Amino acid sequence: RIVPEFEPETGPLKLTGVGELDLPELVATGQGVDGGVLRLPFNPANLALLPKINSDEEVLVFSEPSVVALAEQLLQANVELLTRQQRWVNASRSTWDLAQFDLVNSGRARTYKRLSGMGRELLYAPGWRPARQGAALFLLVNLLGLNLWAWKEQSALQKSRESIQAKLTQTFPQIKVVVDAPLQMEREVAALRLGTGATTGQDLESILGVLGAAIDTKKTAAAIEFSAGEAKIKGLQLSAPETSSLMGRLKAQGYAFRTESDTVYIKQDITTGAP
Repeated sequence: RIVPEFEPETGPLKLTGVGELDLPELVATGQGVDGGVLRLPFNPANLALLPKINSDEEVLVFSEPSVVALAEQLLQANVELLTRQQRWVNASRSTWDLAQFDLVNSGRARTYKRLSGMGRELLYAPGWRPARQGAALFLLVNLLGLNLWAWKEQSALQKSRESIQAKLTQTFPQIKVVVDAPLQMEREVAALRLGTGATTGQDLESILGVLGAAIDTKKTAAAIEFSAGEAKIKGLQLSAPETSSLMGRLKAQGYAFRTESDTVYIKQDITTGAP
């Protein structure tokens, strides 16, 4: 899409000073220019060539920063500053398209150009500066809030860990290095029970008691083996629904359960412990 730097207008007369101070130009559009664009060297002699309008008609006067003083001096009017970049942005918003022949863009390309222009306007146009500042402030506040929330949660978690570790070392002073406080406490409690002769969740008696409460009493086993806290029970004929149900009941009691062929393996899950 190709747009003219200045385009014909039908509104009030608009005068725009452009160029550099050593080669200034004055552009006139709007009322009195016969629907076209008049571009003249910006000097007192050429002011007589401007369209004649009545004193009660509105005249808009703009100027680039380099020639704003000249525009105020020659035109004797209030001059609004208009940078070249802003004028180009305004031109890109127009519906003009001077592209012809091989330069004609497809509908997709025009849509891309339009969206690109909108993006550049949002990012750089002075009119959108408050919105950009508000969006940046919103993101900054949310980022600070998330960091504060994460720090608070991490602090609470650290305090909980320290409390568990303190309870472990106070209860069992012989433990000098804490690696996994819940697991170490479970092992120490199991050792105390073993030393006093009390049963623990890892003993065969406890495992069979939990299994007997969870399984159908009509089921019988062909053989039972026990080693390293794990009971191996052979000959239990369990259907798929019975296996699923038994697994759920044992898991609720803090025991791990698995099957291989007609053999069932049960042991206490020390990561959770028996309730």
